[in-house]
Amino acid sequence: MKLEGVIGAKAGSTKAGTTYWLYPDLVYLPGGTRQQNLDIYIPDAAAPGGGWPTVIYAHGGAFIMGDKADAGSSLDYALMALDNGFAMISVNYRLAGMDHIELEISDVWAALQWVGENASLCGLDPAKLAFLGASAGASLTSAVAAKAGLGSSTRVIATISISGAFHATRTADYLDAHTPPFYIAHGTKDSAVRFSVAEDFCAALSKAGVSYHFEAVEGADHCRPNDDPSIYKVLDGVGKLNDAYDWLRRITEG
Repeated sequence: MKLEGVIGAKAGSTKAGTTYWLYPDLVYLPGGTRQQNLDIYIPDAAAPGGGWPTVIYAHGGAFIMGDKADAGSSLDYALMALDNGFAMISVNYRLAGMDHIELEISDVWAALQWVGENASLCGLDPAKLAFLGASAGASLTSAVAAKAGLGSSTRVIATISISGAFHATRTADYLDAHTPPFYIAHGTKDSAVRFSVAEDFCAALSKAGVSYHFEAVEGADHCRPNDDPSIYKVLDGVGKLNDAYDWLRRITEG
């Protein structure tokens, strides 16, 4: 679908002042609910040849709450993609809870397929799609990225995972040599997802031969707005808030 004429499109800007156009509430699964749609943020600038490299973001919320448009530190972090030369897509998914987590994985999978099929029409580069997830969203995007390594016509080239609960989605079970590289940031004082979860996942990546960067964020808690200090605050304090995007840009520029 073409973005021109999307109802409710509006201009906005990131905290750093990058201006963009927001195209909200696009349905990625026909007949789905509001939990099965997405928002597209496009920089208000000329697109590079081939279209915008794109970050597909999934919010957190313990698999039972949250929304693609929720204001807060995680959405602000996702919007930093625009400051770094990417378009950004924020995805909703059914909030089915831990007992039905495969439904949530299937929604993120469906969103990825929709983006791949519509990327060129939306001014995006279908060969330069990446995932970003926070907490539960990191768990879901990591699982989909791994599953899409061979079993999808649309794949991602990299995944950024912030405070991910990888054990919840059994992501390690899907890893193989075709899984794209990971950037993992996890606080050593995370009160929601223990630090050892990230360590164990890195060990699984290494065993599967998957390239990754692990940022152990010393003294940081989880990525919720009220965590003190949140992982974003600590990363900012040590000058590493943009590191994941620098890592991703090196991959997209290949």
